[in-house]
Amino acid sequence: MLQLIGTILASISSTPFETFFVALRHRYLWVATLAVMTVLAEVLTIVLPTIPFNASAYYTAWLVSTYMSIGILSIGLLLLIGVFVCKHMQVRALGAEAPATIAEALQYICASHMMADFADMSGLSTKESSKRIRELGKFYSLSWSTGVDDNLRLMIDHD
Repeated sequence: MLQLIGTILASISSTPFETFFVALRHRYLWVATLAVMTVLAEVLTIVLPTIPFNASAYYTAWLVSTYMSIGILSIGLLLLIGVFVCKHMQVRALGAEAPATIAEALQYICASHMMADFADMSGLSTKESSKRIRELGKFYSLSWSTGVDDNLRLMIDHD
């Protein structure tokens, strides 16, 4: 089952360095790995111009820069393949694609018990609603479950 723990109250980070530590703190290893790759892509912009085109004059610099560039690009390619494989596995496990429209997203919550949990929070500030959601102590996930209408469907609901 795909767990979406902490995503409602996820903290926002603006740089890959910060994202790495936030992702590790929340145990999102895949996000942390992608943040490291983003930092490596920044390193690649420094390494690529240092490759000398005359290999005989600067053999050591050429060797280090070339191998570092190939290594960073290889890691990036492996992560890209990993993203596609994980996405494919997630779609196969749940039997659904990510919603493309607002109406499709609403189908995931229309019969959910989450609607009753969040019913009186529309007028609250972000800080107050975050506090109330934490007080509920429930974890929500996308899974096949029975809604308030007693029909089995793919929806976001608490475990």
